[in-house]
Amino acid sequence: MTDTAAPEIKVTLTAEDRGVAAAIKELGNQLSQLKQKQQEVAESSISLKNAFDAVIPSAVILKVVEFGQEVLQTSSTSIDSPGAKIGPSPRSAQALKERVLTIS
Repeated sequence: MTDTAAPEIKVTLTAEDRGVAAAIKELGNQLSQLKQKQQEVAESSISLKNAFDAVIPSAVILKVVEFGQEVLQTSSTSIDSPGAKIGPSPRSAQALKERVLTIS
């Protein structure tokens, strides 16, 4: 049988070649880190969007409740004491006069 082993090849790298190889390897590592950071940023922007999606309707509901309370306070003042604002009606004045005359 014949030996068909591959011939041995020797390559000599200079310091400059090794520096370039190390720089290429470092760039590859930095690219991997950059991709990882990009993924983290994308995930946190999705989380932030979800948080805003939850907060905005709550803020709208809060404003509607505040508006409703303000309307209720304003309208209850108007409903509770219309006589104090516009005075007694002629009908209620006549009824009061009749009662006073009846009692005396």
